[in-house]
Amino acid sequence: MHVHDGDTIRCGTEKIRIENIDALNAFLRRGPVRVSRSGTDRYGRTLARLSVNGQDAGAFLISRGLAHEWR
Repeated sequence: MHVHDGDTIRCGTEKIRIENIDALNAFLRRGPVRVSRSGTDRYGRTLARLSVNGQDAGAFLISRGLAHEWR
């Protein structure tokens, strides 16, 4: 099993979305979102920090035990 994102996992070749949650939607609707891009990862995805009303989205998830710091 591999965690794809906050509400999606991959089991073998099957990609499964947890249907009764949206991991970041409620947080992102709290106010204006600022995106601070820093590059791309090995899969070509943009790497960025997101903040909503000045609150860092990553720090918000980590503080609630919903994510771990990535190094």
